[in-house]
Amino acid sequence: MYGVFEDLKNPYGIGIEKAKAIKNKKYHIDDIIDGKHLHYPLHKFKNKLFDSGYVPKVCSSCGFSEERITDGKMPLLIDFLDGNLNNRKLDNIRALCYNCFFLLVGERNVKNWYAENGGQITEDEEKNLQEQSPIQD
Repeated sequence: MYGVFEDLKNPYGIGIEKAKAIKNKKYHIDDIIDGKHLHYPLHKFKNKLFDSGYVPKVCSSCGFSEERITDGKMPLLIDFLDGNLNNRKLDNIRALCYNCFFLLVGERNVKNWYAENGGQITEDEEKNLQEQSPIQD
């Protein structure tokens, strides 16, 4: 207003990158799609796909596209059309809401499914599976 801060302005107009843009630049999305990093976790791969805009944040079956009010995330899963987790080409991937996923694909969160389809289970996922599965006596 009075020109008091004119000499303190950034002369080049370059700001500081936000933390989200800086985070996790080790694995580029194009390299993951090309199959160079097969052990990259699926939940991170899903987030990269949606954040990069390669896959729209809309269920490809029913068109569901609502975000949660609390954190702005969308309850979507990625489905591999040929069933192979290592085939991460864009033609092989579709986004599905939870309802459509379990109607079209069925249960995927089992150790045998991961082992049969080339995926690897992390220790955290294994603990979650053990907590979710009922104990049989």
